[in-house]
Amino acid sequence: MTNFISALKQGLDQAKIAEKNRLEIHEVFYELNKQLGEVSKKRLSIVPLQGSGIPSGSLLRDLVTKNSNWSLYARFDNDGKVAAHRIASWTQSPSGYPCRVEFSSTSYSCEDKFALENVLKLLLSDPTVGEVLQKYVNFQEDGEGSQVDPAE
Repeated sequence: MTNFISALKQGLDQAKIAEKNRLEIHEVFYELNKQLGEVSKKRLSIVPLQGSGIPSGSLLRDLVTKNSNWSLYARFDNDGKVAAHRIASWTQSPSGYPCRVEFSSTSYSCEDKFALENVLKLLLSDPTVGEVLQKYVNFQEDGEGSQVDPAE
């Protein structure tokens, strides 16, 4: 006789592991954005977003695209005026890990928190990403009356 209860227990155990992994990934992005916020008056963040860069769950995103692709976006919020620039592809398995970050023609697989942190450090130090982030930093440093727009 097939042991369905054993399979159910395995599934429940895997669900707990997946939840723990997803929470850990969330915590890595929380810490990243906390540190970015310290140098940008809490205006700069890097976030995984689905499809077009419009946050998932928004009516506008649902109207624009049904795309299930995820990317990492540098997001800058200047008193409600939000600009977002795609800086990397992002793939996350249903169990959280492995997750994959792709930028500058290179793909990195992250099997755990340590690997994800290291890949995000590489992402931040990449010259192409640096050019995008520099626009945000300059925008913040130019002050409230500035006409500089990082979306240009």
